[in-house]
This record gives sequence, structure tokens and C-alpha cells, in this order.
Amino acid sequence: MKCLVLSFASTILATSPTGAFALDVDTTGSRVAINNRSLKKSKSKKFKSSVTSSPTSTCDTLENGSEVYISTPNEEVELKQEAVIDTATCEYKISISFKVNEEYTFLSNDFENFELEPGDDQNLFGMDPAEHARLCNSEGRSEDGGPDIYWEREGLDNPFPPDHVPVLSAQNHVGLNKYFKDYSFKNEFSKKTLKKTGYQTVTLGGSPCGTVTPPFPQYSVHFYSKSIDFLNSMTCVSGGGFFCKPQTEQCSESGRKFNLDGEGLPKCKDAPLGGPPVYQNVPRGTIWTTDGNPANGISIGTPGMGLHGANFGDDHFVNDQRIPVNFMLNYDKEVIGNHILIWGGWAKGLGKPDANEYVNEIPEYNCPTADKSYLANKSIVEFDHASKRTTISIAGPLKDCSGVSYREVLDYTKKGKQAKKGKKGKKGKY
Repeated sequence: MKCLVLSFASTILATSPTGAFALDVDTTGSRVAINNRSLKKSKSKKFKSSVTSSPTSTCDTLENGSEVYISTPNEEVELKQEAVIDTATCEYKISISFKVNEEYTFLSNDFENFELEPGDDQNLFGMDPAEHARLCNSEGRSEDGGPDIYWEREGLDNPFPPDHVPVLSAQNHVGLNKYFKDYSFKNEFSKKTLKKTGYQTVTLGGSPCGTVTPPFPQYSVHFYSKSIDFLNSMTCVSGGGFFCKPQTEQCSESGRKFNLDGEGLPKCKDAPLGGPPVYQNVPRGTIWTTDGNPANGISIGTPGMGLHGANFGDDHFVNDQRIPVNFMLNYDKEVIGNHILIWGGWAKGLGKPDANEYVNEIPEYNCPTADKSYLANKSIVEFDHASKRTTISIAGPLKDCSGVSYREVLDYTKKGKQAKKGKKGKKGKY
């Protein structure tokens, strides 16, 4: 069965072909409590590590924010973050690389050699799909985003009665789960690099269960123009899940700024009459996934991330969901970043269509404004089979081409090693 599916949190839109950190486990029930650990801060004052924060809005008992993601030390995936600033060509390249942590649930599965379904050349789950679904849905995956979304896309009837009490709630959120969760890594670049590139924060997310659509292991990298503190302030009513409820259910200014109903999102004034909306500062063909949109029927706004937009004509949708896919992010009627999502098998050296590299030339942006001239024009996903490292990058034009070229690095590739920033004439010299 093939169906159009949409996922975020590490989030994805896809055409489905066939369908360390401490845990304090309560053995009397199905829930677990996560012992969140603060990231070690770099000795360099230029970098800022992620800190989980609680919602602070006036309706904070109903809202969720960045606490739905499990703040995880950079060392656990030997993370390396890098910005290469080339003033001679007036271009930048921003990258994040990591290694699979073999202790991470489902993300460390053997996607290649597990028993395959007839006609499949790889297993998207690396385990029995039914067992994967059972474990993930037991922690609320099938109810996130709406009561029937998961079941409709699986071609099944919702097995729960109308009076079923949801597993998830604002207090019993996905950040407390064992399976249906997201390992989160957040780091900022220096103000100097922000001024040059327009990008301030890079995040990596590893999602063992995926989300309701599609429900398989995946990684996401977000490149934001905003600070970690700003992202942590982006709360919404989500019912404890990864998806904000519709605009009509938002109870604070923060939640309403997700623009889930699409009202007021900037559009190009010269767009053809009667055609689909042509949104400002997004690649040609990209639409925002707002409430009731014809692509999937629901909005995909995510706490601490924003409203997602995608081009349904990308290879990922029309050819193979194992191909990396690009999204855009919006908050408060402003484009705030780029999002690249990959299937978990990519980090095991099984990427498609090429297991070594995938380059996506991002289409030109619709009616771009001067303040967004820096937005990426290319994304690259690479896997090095010798080091077993996955690297996800974006490249684009600098905002400021003056001065000397340089490289800025945040490096956790060796155990016990503190972050180090490259400086001219020292390590990391460009």
C-alpha cells in the first residue's frame, strides 16, 4: 500500500513504499522518567549549549515547548559542528556531523540485514514492523496530531473507543518516554558567524519511532536564524505530543504565533490568480502545512521548531522516502530556518539513491526579501564509510562578504574532549 504521509519532530513528508543518558524506569507502568542532563559548556564563550526549559506562557499548564525533546550531551554522538566562511567567493557552508550511538533505541537497528518483506530491498524499521508499532504506539504515537491520523494512513480502523483516555498530556509528554521520543542536541554559533551567515542555532534530533507519519526511525537537522532561548520560548498546546493542536485550540500569544491556520503568512503579490498560494521567502513549490491544507489536512506546527513547509514535488515524495528531504520553518509570519530530514538507515551507510552523498539544489526562492538573502541554496547529506560519520550541511551566500575567511568549529569527536573553536593561525584555520 502506498500513501502520502507527513511527519515532523524529527519530521517528514513521504510516500511510504511498504509500510549515555539515564533512564529512571517505573517498572509498575509503561511510562519512564528521563533524567535530563545539562550539556557540558564549551570553554569558548562563543558557543551556547542546549538547556531544557519549561513553558512560561499564561496557559502553561496546557502548553508544551522544548521539554518534549530529550536534551542530550554532544559527546553521546561525537557531534561536530562547523561553519566555513569564504569571503573570497562570498559563500558559507554550515555542517553538523555525528556517529550513531549503538545504545540508542531503534536508531541502532540493523536496517540492512533484518528479515525483509517480499519485494523490499531494505527494512525501514530494522526490526519487526508490528513490534515497532506496538511499542511506539503504547507511548502515544498513534494519538499525536489527531485521534485518527495514524490509523487512517495505516489503512486501519482506530481500535480505541471514543471515551479512550489519551496516553499523552501536557504533563505526561513525549519527553518522558522510552521509545516514542526525540534525542535532541542544540548548539549556537558565535555572533560573528550569525552576522555573516544569518544562521545562529543548529539542532540535531534522533527519533526512534518517527512520528505518526511516517512511523520509522529518522534524524533531523534544523538550521535556525534564532537563538536557543528564542526556540525554547516557542510553546503551543500539543497535548504532550510533537504536533501543535489547531489554531483554534491555542491559548497564548506564543501558540498563536505558529500561524497554524495560515492567516497572514506573507505571499507574493504577483502570484497567478486562482492558483495555489505562492508564499514569500520559500523555495519555489513550497507550501506551508496549515490547518486543513489539501496535502494532508492538518497543520504541522511543532513546539520549539515552528510551522513546517515542504515541496510535494521533491524526489522524496514521488520516488523514494529514503531520499533526504528539505523543509522550511516559520514562526510569527517569518521564515526562521531550514530543515533536512533523513531516514535512519542513512546513518548506517544505506542512503538512497547514493549511499555516499546526496546533494539537493534548492530551487530559487519566491519573491525573496533583502533580509532573507542568506537562505541556503543547497543541502548535502554525506556518509563516510571509514569513520561511519554522517554529515548534513547547507550552503549559500554570505550576508557580509568583507574581511578574512575563517572556520568556526564545535568539536566533541573524542571522549572527554571539550568543545574547541577554530581561530585564525591556530586549530581550525581556514
